[in-house]
Amino acid sequence: MTMQRRVRRAVLLFLLAVVLLSSLAGAVLYEIDTEAEDVEYNWIPAIRIVSGIGDQVRALDMDRAVSARTEHAGASIEDAEAKRAETIEGLLRELEAVPPATVVPAARVRVETAVRAFVASASAATASTGSPQGGGGEATALYAAADKALTELSAFLHEQAYVHANHVDEAVDFAGLLLVLSVLAFLAVALEAGRRFNRHIIGPLDELGRALEGLSRGDRDVRIGFQDRRDEIGDLARACVAFRDSLLSLSLSEKAREKAELEREHVAGHDLVTGLPNRATFTSLLGSALARGGQNASTYLLVMAVDGLRSVAELHGAAVRDEMVREIARRLKAEAPQEVTARLEGGLFGVFTVGSSRSTAGAKRLAGRLLEALDRPIVVGPATLELRTRIGISTHPADARSASELVRLAELALSRGAEGARTILFEARMDRELRLEAAMEADVKAAVAGEAMVPWFQPVVETATGVIFGVEMLARWPREGGEIVGPGEFIPVVERLGLMNELTLSLMRQAFRSARDWPRDIHLGVNFSASQLNEGTLPPRLLSLLQEEDFDPHRLEVEVTEDALLNYEGAAMNALNTLRELGASLVIDDFGMGYSSFSQLRTLAFDRLKIDRSFVQGMRGELDGRIVDAMIGLASGLGIDVVAEGVEEEWMARLLVEKGCRFAQGFHFARPMPADRLARLLAGGRPLPAPAD
Repeated sequence: MTMQRRVRRAVLLFLLAVVLLSSLAGAVLYEIDTEAEDVEYNWIPAIRIVSGIGDQVRALDMDRAVSARTEHAGASIEDAEAKRAETIEGLLRELEAVPPATVVPAARVRVETAVRAFVASASAATASTGSPQGGGGEATALYAAADKALTELSAFLHEQAYVHANHVDEAVDFAGLLLVLSVLAFLAVALEAGRRFNRHIIGPLDELGRALEGLSRGDRDVRIGFQDRRDEIGDLARACVAFRDSLLSLSLSEKAREKAELEREHVAGHDLVTGLPNRATFTSLLGSALARGGQNASTYLLVMAVDGLRSVAELHGAAVRDEMVREIARRLKAEAPQEVTARLEGGLFGVFTVGSSRSTAGAKRLAGRLLEALDRPIVVGPATLELRTRIGISTHPADARSASELVRLAELALSRGAEGARTILFEARMDRELRLEAAMEADVKAAVAGEAMVPWFQPVVETATGVIFGVEMLARWPREGGEIVGPGEFIPVVERLGLMNELTLSLMRQAFRSARDWPRDIHLGVNFSASQLNEGTLPPRLLSLLQEEDFDPHRLEVEVTEDALLNYEGAAMNALNTLRELGASLVIDDFGMGYSSFSQLRTLAFDRLKIDRSFVQGMRGELDGRIVDAMIGLASGLGIDVVAEGVEEEWMARLLVEKGCRFAQGFHFARPMPADRLARLLAGGRPLPAPAD
């Protein structure tokens, strides 16, 4: 039997006993209530009425006696007797209303008859003018009869009231006894229930509670009983056993988790290949060392860049590279056993040492030992490998006071060191230069986005006549204060930021708008870099721009260097073919400085080639003169026009005419100029200096 069924049965028996005792108590209380109501509403009122009638009868008899002694009855006595008679009559009517169960009808009739006879006799005696003594005897007899009847009825009523009151007392006594018995029964049931509850529930629960308390303290060997019971206590005991087993499993799991967490923290803070601290741990250890040593303690940080690890992996595989990295770590630890060594990333390692001297001599000596150790060939299996290492050095507190800044400055020294230098001390100018470059990058980015860079134009003329044939678009950057920055300063930054397409399209948009005021036969030459041609998005964007600005693509000359064709042959060819299909002319720029082939000239069908300025300005020399002749002859044979660049003196223009070069460009004819100056020049008829005859 389960504990729930036991409790349910005990509760049912208890409720049955309560119902029985309650029913009995209700019956007793109902009897007490009935008897008490009978006494209160029947017997006591009847006694009061009979007593009242007796009092009035006796008072009436006294009035009659007083009247008999006087010769004539006064009016007041007659009035009093009349009122008493009226009162008696009213009481008699009340007596008639008393239930028959209280006043026996025969007794009530005797009282009413006797009383009414006495009242009538007394009233008649008083009203008689004759001798009063004549009717006195009859009235006295009637009074005696009435008094007797009233006395007997009063005695009967008192006796009955006493009997009923006694019944009430007995019932109250029985109710009290019943209450005592009920209380005793309840106490007995409660004691037995408590004993059983304590034995079967409280005791086991206390024991199980102590077991759980032991488990909470970490006692995994605690004894747990009551497992054989087939009730809720047994279920709870078995649950406690399962809980204990779960705690054992959880404890084992927690230990495994803590171990794994420690391993994870170690892995997260260390390099997997060498076991050395990684960048984050190294920086944290450096920060702790700085805090312990104080802001004035000298600390030297060395960052080593081991070049060639990537090529080692490509040639010999990742396993050889990793073994080489481990050997590098062993050599660093051997040469700097007291210092903290770390692998920051890839081929970048770090070492810091805390010394008492502010001189950098100690750091240089340590750097020399490390370089010597790393310069020794590393043998991994059949491979013998030699690597080249460079070291950047920053010092505390001279260069920086924080760990992260020291690491940054040592790496900056590596990137800013002179070519060929192997030990580079950080210099303040390196950080200034870096910040200037960062500021330049920010300015360039903003200038490109805001179209602050503008196109300038250098005319291309017919060599013989000086008439302007077209213009080459060049980039200029007007800065505050009227400074005009040339492309040599900002184009490398633009390329580094990947903004060449945005800049070129911005300049072309401005140039297209300026070209609306030019003669329709003036061509616009635009230079495109190899990276722009390789990107693949330039032709559709250029087509969209041509349509937006309503610029005739046949007036556009796309200038590309030979290097673009060499390094990105496939992508460049596709882009150039697409631009040619749009109607643009193709021009090879700086011809002679690259490695273009005849097949490229034939495949793309270039419209024009530009001879590099170095050959043009050296035409008086025998070799350069022959090269220029060969270029002109080659272009003529292919049906391609030639433009000579860098024509800065009159003799160059005259010699080019003699050689048959049709077009030229250079300071001799015109320098690069802004759009408004070019517009005025073109409006004047386009004449520029021609070679003298």
